[in-house]
Amino acid sequence: MNDNNYPFTFSDYDKMDANGRSINDIIKSKKEVTYYSALYKNPIGCLTAMYDVRFFGKQYMPSIRKRQDYALWLKLLKKSNAYGLNQVLSTYRVGNESISSNKFKLVKYEWQIYREVEGLSLLQSIFYTVSAIILKLKSYFW
Repeated sequence: MNDNNYPFTFSDYDKMDANGRSINDIIKSKKEVTYYSALYKNPIGCLTAMYDVRFFGKQYMPSIRKRQDYALWLKLLKKSNAYGLNQVLSTYRVGNESISSNKFKLVKYEWQIYREVEGLSLLQSIFYTVSAIILKLKSYFW
């Protein structure tokens, strides 16, 4: 962050199951994420994100039921792009009942972020929601 003067960064991470065994699934970070690219999909793992408080000021996740991290990233991305480090710096424990265990259950919460938090129009919200569903389907079948 300091070497490149990046106010918002994140990194790769890997996954383990509920028993602590490696799943051998490394989530690779993109080199750079913009606000508009993040509207299609949340590419930033919460456990790896860091932002510079001197640049953004102290920021808090919004008071919504789920996907608070995604809503915060969108807020930060309006002020600066985020930059990924292609190095595994953390491990995410995936449980059977975790929020991220079923990506399709998250769609309604993404809709809430588009409409209520971001204030996107109905048409924009439909577009990004359908795009998110297509991306989720692609990840399962291709």
